[in-house]
Amino acid sequence: KKCTMTSNRVGLAMLVVLSTRCTKCTAHDTVSLRVAQGVQNPRWAAIAGGDNVCDVKTFTEHGALGDNHTDDTQAIKATIAACHRSFPDGAVVLFPGPRAGQPGPVVYRITASIPLVSNLTLLLGANVVIQSSTLPPYAVQDPACPTLYWATGPTAVLCGTNLTNVAVIGADPKTSIVDGGGWPWYKNGTYGQGPRLFEVAWTSNITLSHVGFHNSPAWTVHPTFSTGILAEWIEILNPRFTPNTDGFDPDSCTDVVLRDSIIDTGDDGISIKSSNSSEPGSHHIQMPCSNIHIYRTKILSRNYCIGSATYGYLSACFQTPHRVLFRILTANLVNGVVWLSVASTMWSWRTARLATTSARARGPSNTNPTSPTLVRSETTRTVGCASVASHQTRTSNHTPATSCP
Repeated sequence: KKCTMTSNRVGLAMLVVLSTRCTKCTAHDTVSLRVAQGVQNPRWAAIAGGDNVCDVKTFTEHGALGDNHTDDTQAIKATIAACHRSFPDGAVVLFPGPRAGQPGPVVYRITASIPLVSNLTLLLGANVVIQSSTLPPYAVQDPACPTLYWATGPTAVLCGTNLTNVAVIGADPKTSIVDGGGWPWYKNGTYGQGPRLFEVAWTSNITLSHVGFHNSPAWTVHPTFSTGILAEWIEILNPRFTPNTDGFDPDSCTDVVLRDSIIDTGDDGISIKSSNSSEPGSHHIQMPCSNIHIYRTKILSRNYCIGSATYGYLSACFQTPHRVLFRILTANLVNGVVWLSVASTMWSWRTARLATTSARARGPSNTNPTSPTLVRSETTRTVGCASVASHQTRTSNHTPATSCP
């Protein structure tokens, strides 16, 4: 299950043509789709039993209470800092669940961003909720967290910049929950203006495993300018009437795996993009989003979105035995180069304005922007250099080959 890639740059135009070949991507085409539905994490007990574990309730003098009333923000931050000092090479902050006979869930209520640090694992027990309780028009920013496109908006619930080895691991994706507290934002009509749920930038080695991410006020999982991302057995759930609550949005990231998960949101289930920070002086950043692998993941919301921004090129490999709807589109200032390999029993494409004035100004293109086309091979089901100027839809029903091209 590996994608091998080669690339060419055409002159000063910085047009990147990416060739992606996926091998053995469809080994599980005939296997029922596995999604995060009450799957116990077999590694949880071993992690919780380590000697580098810090109980968020007891490790510091004033620990978190988890009573769903007390603001546990400062207690959680203090535990992370103290645990990191004690175990700088690998700290585990444990959010314990209910004791025997105690009703659950245990709810740790927070009212501000929780900045992460390197070599840190947040370990959620079963029947545990980390509950964000920010209310609109909350716009507090933590200086340790990225702002990216939201220069004046709030930073994310869980966030960080320039990190290495960060993990959020639960015991069970159905009951180990990080809740963004989105309902006050939804009722106020401020969709997408609240904090993202998980957002890191310039970070390597990120693991999200056996955790549920619910009710995000804005994009849910948004790693940016990062590499080495594994998201497995996660459940992302936002109400379907909520725009700008994307599920999984790898942004200018490389080496990403999303597998065995379920996503049901009010906007794009997955949005793969190569965007750009809005911070002053950042417009030279044109990092690709490449080597993205998505296996056995069920999207119940609108679609996969490929290239809502393509400052750099995009490449992705998808494998699913279920119907897939891809919506391919770009924002302004794009290079307009997208390569995909797909294995699916039923699949369709929806494309929009992939050839913009800015893209054409950058240099030569392999398509005529006045003649919308979608380059596709019936035998390999690979889309390459999809520069399309207007809306069009292509659908096909094919039995997948034994392997991706």
